[in-house]
Amino acid sequence: MLDETETEIARVLDEVVAADKATGGLSNRGWTRRIKEGLCALGQRKRLGVSAAGCVGADTGEWLFDLVWVDGQDKPWQFWEIPLAMECEWSTNRDDITWDFEKLLVAKARLKLFIFQQANKNDVKKLVESLRLMVRAFKMSFPGERYLLAGYSYDDHVFSYDSIVV
Repeated sequence: MLDETETEIARVLDEVVAADKATGGLSNRGWTRRIKEGLCALGQRKRLGVSAAGCVGADTGEWLFDLVWVDGQDKPWQFWEIPLAMECEWSTNRDDITWDFEKLLVAKARLKLFIFQQANKNDVKKLVESLRLMVRAFKMSFPGERYLLAGYSYDDHVFSYDSIVV
C-alpha cells in the first residue's frame, strides 16, 4: 500500500505517461526531464530543497542521485534529513538496473524512489521481486526505510507501483 507521498509521486509519474500519449511519444531524455520537473515541483510544494541536474526549478544541480529532496528547516542545505532520493534507469539491462538500484540501498533517505522500465507487466513484476530480494539481503537498512519501485511497462504504457517497507 502506498503512503501519501508515494501516492503523490505516482500521480506525477502517471501525468508523464499521459503527456507521452498526448505528444505521440517522448524520448528517454524527455521522460526524465518531465519526471524531474514534476518531482521538483512536488518537493518545493513540501517546502524542501531539490537537487537535480537539468531540471528547471531545482535549487542545485545533481547531488549523488538523479534527484534529491533535502530538509534543513530554514537552512535547506544543512542536511537534517533527506526525505527522498531518486534513481531512474531506462535501460532494460539487469546489470545497468542493479548498478543504479544499489545506490539507493546505501542512501540515508526516508523514501527511495527507483524508476525503471521493462517490456511488459510480467517483466516488471519479475524485476520488482529481484529488487525486493536485494533490499531484504542488505544488512545496513534502518527501520522505517521505504522504497517505491515504479516499473514502466512500455508495451502496456503504464507504471506499476510497489512499496517496500524495511
